[in-house]
Amino acid sequence: MNPTQGLHLAVFGCGLAVASVLDIRARRIPNWVTVPLFCAGITAAGLSGGVSAAGWALLGGLCGLALLIGPFAKGWTGAGDVKLLAAIGTWLGPLGALLCALASAAFGGLLSLAYALRLRGPGRADVWTNLRLVIFTRSLDSLPGDDAPRGPPYAPAMAVGALSTLWITGVGIAI
Repeated sequence: MNPTQGLHLAVFGCGLAVASVLDIRARRIPNWVTVPLFCAGITAAGLSGGVSAAGWALLGGLCGLALLIGPFAKGWTGAGDVKLLAAIGTWLGPLGALLCALASAAFGGLLSLAYALRLRGPGRADVWTNLRLVIFTRSLDSLPGDDAPRGPPYAPAMAVGALSTLWITGVGIAI
């Protein structure tokens, strides 16, 4: 790994860490995290591989956006999660965005199971009722009620998904 790749990996990792910590603490991933991470991915790709690599990074960002826009429209995920996957896509490219989304879903499922087992009281009952609804109705509609977040934050699962995609497959534009 050359020094430029190390710098790119550090920027990418720090952006994912900041997004994860903020999502855990405040249940939000602000634009001041996702927009610079998105732009840095395109810039890093452009510096490493020229205009065509920057275009490929932009396509990766659009793929990341497209992968979560449907779940966002249905209320299954937040806007910050959509923008974070778009930013991840600029670093990993279109294939990397897809692989990251799949790995993130797996890690998110494990995180959700751990979260459900840790809950007490009405929150735990809501999780298990939702699970039964999904199994029996084959629908992902959630329980009616307040708009408080009921599941764990998703940014940590996406960060692990992104880094594991990068580590296992080596898919990455500027890293």
